[in-house]
Amino acid sequence: MILPWITSYPVPASDITAEGGKFSFVPGDNAKPGFDVQDGKLVPRPLQGGKLVLDPGDVRAVRLERPVVVDPQGYVIDVGVRPRDRWLEVAMWCLVLLVVGWNVASLVAGWRARRA
Repeated sequence: MILPWITSYPVPASDITAEGGKFSFVPGDNAKPGFDVQDGKLVPRPLQGGKLVLDPGDVRAVRLERPVVVDPQGYVIDVGVRPRDRWLEVAMWCLVLLVVGWNVASLVAGWRARRA
């Protein structure tokens, strides 16, 4: 059985260097460097000076992630969502209110029983 080995390396863009047409960076603590094929066998990919060196052909995708920042004084608008898409939330809130009402009723009944 042959399984493909695809690994993501979340690294700040400033930590990636390019030398000799290859990318190098220090992988995270739990990132595994993967394997290379040598003489028909898989061998663990070695780190060079504590850095992982990759050929551009080994890279399948690069993604730039930026944190989402919302203005605390602003609003978040959920585009494309209609009220009928939120029926389950309304049903869950009604169920919560029912349980709260039941608890309040039992407290009132218990309080009345103690006074009597």
